[in-house]
Amino acid sequence: MLETLKVEGSGDGGKKLVLGVVANGKAISKPKADYPENLKAAGVAGRVTVKVTIDEKGDVTEARAVSGEPLLRGPAEAAALRAKYTPTTLCGRPVKVSGVITYNFAL
Repeated sequence: MLETLKVEGSGDGGKKLVLGVVANGKAISKPKADYPENLKAAGVAGRVTVKVTIDEKGDVTEARAVSGEPLLRGPAEAAALRAKYTPTTLCGRPVKVSGVITYNFAL
């Protein structure tokens, strides 16, 4: 899939406006999150959204839960860190990108 990338800066401090064609990386593997038995037994469920940073090689280098049940955020972040993507490219060059992964913990 191709899309246009637009990154806006404030215009000062050397920040630039970048326009180009991006080839979005695709998930090679998106491991399921471990669902702790004690939380499942207690009826703790729901969706957890994790913001991730994916490096130029397609590895997730940072994962931070931004919403969802606090007790399930740790397992979601751990799973997100194990995910692997094809590299995202900008004008043919691999680039670091950020995005979100949503995990659904259902009883």
